[in-house]
Order: sequence, then structure tokens, then C-alpha cells
Amino acid sequence: MGQLGNRPVDEEAVSQQQLAIYRDAEVQLAQVGVPVLLPSDDPHARLYIAAQDGTGNSMFNDKPENWSNVARIYKQVQSLNDRGIQNIAGGYVEGTFTQEGALRTPQRLADGRFGHSFDERVETAYFDLCVQAKEWLLQDPQAKIHVAGVGFSRGAEQTAALERLIEERGIRDPDGIKPERDRDGIIQKIEYPARPPLVPPGKTLQVALLFDPVSTGVEDQERALPKSTLAVFEISAMHERRDLFPDNDHVPSGFSEDRRNFNAGMPGSHSDIGGTYERNGLGILNFNLGVSFLNRLSDQPFLKELPVPTDPSQFVIHRSDQHMHGLYGTDGHDKDGVRDRVQDQSPRPGVQGKDPIDPALDAQVERRAAPAPEHGWTPQDAERRVVPAPSTHSQAMPASYGVDAIFDRLAHGAMARDDAAMNAAVADYMRSPQGHQFQSQVAQTRQAMDAREQQAELEASMLARQQVENARSPQMMRL
Repeated sequence: MGQLGNRPVDEEAVSQQQLAIYRDAEVQLAQVGVPVLLPSDDPHARLYIAAQDGTGNSMFNDKPENWSNVARIYKQVQSLNDRGIQNIAGGYVEGTFTQEGALRTPQRLADGRFGHSFDERVETAYFDLCVQAKEWLLQDPQAKIHVAGVGFSRGAEQTAALERLIEERGIRDPDGIKPERDRDGIIQKIEYPARPPLVPPGKTLQVALLFDPVSTGVEDQERALPKSTLAVFEISAMHERRDLFPDNDHVPSGFSEDRRNFNAGMPGSHSDIGGTYERNGLGILNFNLGVSFLNRLSDQPFLKELPVPTDPSQFVIHRSDQHMHGLYGTDGHDKDGVRDRVQDQSPRPGVQGKDPIDPALDAQVERRAAPAPEHGWTPQDAERRVVPAPSTHSQAMPASYGVDAIFDRLAHGAMARDDAAMNAAVADYMRSPQGHQFQSQVAQTRQAMDAREQQAELEASMLARQQVENARSPQMMRL
């Protein structure tokens, strides 16, 4: 779900055998038949990059060095537009758990655990696409709109839901629509008038790039990739331990659908795949894999890979279960040493995965494999070692104080209408480090509000006194 905190965690150096898995993935990715959606000889082709970030990740609030791979890709798309390239555009939606403001902390915490803003963020991404599609079609009525969804963590789940939405709705006409948005720009309410869509349902060619999808809290959402998704590249973290971060297989491991999809299990934890750590060697390798996939959507590469570090210390696997003061549960991983997996992508009966590719849509595109890559990025060999985190770990808190467990109790209490259980869960949260931080933020906000109220009262008193004095001195008022 992205990087939820900056507290140091232990790191394990990546072995040469693990780096070899990345080199093998490059070779395998080159064998995927990626559809060419933006051929240079087609003046009507357009490519929209729909970027949706992971939980807690925001290119607006995070430092650039902590941006996710999704944010870095979108930034490059923006730079294309700045250079006058008109046939590629994109949109970006922050991840869940990014609401701004101390008074919105409870809403932000609930969103981080349960993904309550899922629908609103997908709707925001969809509307942004509609606006860009309208602009393209005004410039060129023959424009052919294609979509590449790019997402990390729950943003990858939103990417799947977005592509399903495009399949079912088509691309709607946004003319005259003024959606209601919250202070972060996320759409809260929108209504589309009954008029013909810009592109009919089921006619938009799509692909998906998914950085370690995680469906926690949004399991009941419709996330099965549609038949119009012609290729999928999913990167799954091999070393994620947390129970709340199960591996979500939108497509089966390895190749599927006649090498048109590829799900690569890669060394690293969740945010090693997403690219948000300071020691980001693995994040850069995953970024470059994603860029390699996207570049093959055109016969002219449009994104740049990042330089691969030559310093071996940059290549580490982070112990992500130590985030949040080590409160994350790892029971599933502890049983067999393997990350739990999710394969059902829909609330419909039965296990639902990606829909088979539509043959009629597939016939519209040329698919190309790529030349085998040349490897020039292998860092120096280094002994396998465990790198302890700087600073000491806090003493473990009772299990009942675990933030995830607390929110589970809160949810169960709400469903059972058990006020006592809900109050007990809230009380436990308030005793946790996160609860103390929240209370401190609220206290600071109240102090600021009290100071503003006192200042307003003082100014009102002074104004009233001045008015009284003016009333007593009419001669002064005439001056």
C-alpha cells in the first residue's frame, strides 16, 4: 500500500541470484506481444496514461525522492506535454490515505485501512480521461483514444476498476459537467447527462501496468480486467510478509493468454516494487521494467529509463513488516514462509479473473516482441548480509494496540451495533502512538482556532469601541 511511514526498518542486501531474476524478467518481458497502440504512421492515434498512486503516496505532498514509480512515470508524461507532444497525455490521482488536514485524520485513517475513497478516486481518473478525450476529438474528429492504466498497490486495483468502467461506459462526453470535489480535488458527486458517448462501450483499446496490486479493503469492488485490456504487465513482490498486503493475481503468474500478459514475481517488498524507499535500487529496476513495457506501445520510445545505481548498498530488500512500529500481522507468511495470494477480482459468484481478450479488438492491433535486452547494469558483487536499521526499535506494544486490529474491532463493532466495543477500540487507538500523534495534531489545531477566535473577539471589541467613540464625537467624523 505504499510507504506508510518514514521509520527506519531492517534491510537485507540483494544477492546476485536475486538480481539474476530481474535480468531474466527483462528477457521474458521482451517475449510479450505488446500491442502497438501509438504507431508513428497513424496521425489519429492517441495514448492516455491513467496513473493512480498507492496508499499514502502523493506526488503533491511527498518529496520527489520518495515518489512512487507511478508518480515518476506520470511526471515524464507531463514533460512530454511541456515539449509540445500532443498525441500522448495523462492524468494522475493520489493514493488513498492522503487526505490533508489534522481534523481529517480519522477519515484518512479509515481510508488507509478500508479504502473508502476507492470509487471516488476511480471516478476522478475516469472524468480526467473524458476531458482529455473530448479535447483530442475536438482537434481531430478521427482521433482514436487508447488507454494505458498504471497503478501501484491499491492504485493498481483502481486501475483495474477504471478499465472495467471504460469497458462498460465507454468514454462519456464531459461537456458542461461540473463535478463536486473535496478539498483534495477528488470527485464526490458527478452526473453525466443522457447523450451519446464520445467512444461507445467496449471499443477502447487498453493495457495495464500494475505495480504489486493489493486489494485490502476493496475486495468487494469489481476489479476484473475487461476483454478490452489487450495486455497486462504485473510485478509482484516476492518478499512482502504483511497479512494486509496479499499478492493479488490479476493475471496468472508467468505468461498467459498466449504471451500477451506477464506476471513477474520479483525480489523485494511491496514498496521496493513501488519505488518509494531511499535505498531504491530495486525500485529503479522495477521502474525500468515498467517503462520498457510502456515504450513498446509505440514504435518510438517516449519514456526514459532511470540510471541504475552502481553502488551495491542501494540494492536491498526492506523489512516492510517493521513499519508502523512493527504492528503489522504476519501470521499468513509465518505459517509457510510464502506471501498470501488473492485471485478473485469480483463480487460476482465464483472466482473471477481477467476476461479473455476480445478477438475483434485484438485484430485491430499489431503485436511486437522486443529484441533480447543487453545487460550493462549489474552492480558490484556484495556479500549477502542483514543491514540493521539505524536507531532502536520501540518496545513491542500489546497485540490489542495494533492499528490494523483496532480498525478490525471498530468495523466489527459497527456492524454489530455494539457501542461498547466501538468505544473500547477507539480508546485503544487513542492510547497508541498514532493516537497520541492524532491527539497532538487536534490540540494544535484547537489552539490555532482558539487564537484566531480570541483575535477576532479582540478586533470586534476594538471596532465596537471605535464606533462608540465616533458616535460621541461627530465633529471628528466630519474631518
